[in-house]
Amino acid sequence: MKFLLPLTLFVIVSACAPKGEFPSLAHRPIEAKAADLLAEPQRPAEQTPASDPARVAAIAAVRQAALDAVPRFEAALAQAQKLAAAAGPAQSESWIAAEIELSATERTREPVKAALADLDTTLRLLMLDSPTSPDLGAVQQAIRDIEAIDARQEAEIQSVAGLLTRQ
Repeated sequence: MKFLLPLTLFVIVSACAPKGEFPSLAHRPIEAKAADLLAEPQRPAEQTPASDPARVAAIAAVRQAALDAVPRFEAALAQAQKLAAAAGPAQSESWIAAEIELSATERTREPVKAALADLDTTLRLLMLDSPTSPDLGAVQQAIRDIEAIDARQEAEIQSVAGLLTRQ
């Protein structure tokens, strides 16, 4: 019963369509001639921007600063490993000394973290200003190099921290 009223209305409304011929929806001859006028105009190929020597030098300097910090980290890590291996139970004087040295070792990672932040900023600006720049590859490679250093340092810090949590 509920469907009877809508069905009746549908039949009545469909009978209201006018009779006769309707225009064709096929393309008219004038539209075929105008197809060339409506087509997207040919745009000249974008020229790749030139490499910016100042940017390349800045990328190299940031990368080198991170690489220069590696020996300081390794020296601090060796000391932290030595103290962690000799540390007594948690909260003892030797354990506290090892924790302090581990914190000092983590602080020597600051140049690597700063380099990653600087390169990330450079990458973002480059992608916004000039996404086809040839410098993009140099930034990405520098980021990959420094991320590898960062991951290795993080793993070494965690291994020393693991020595201290077992005690």
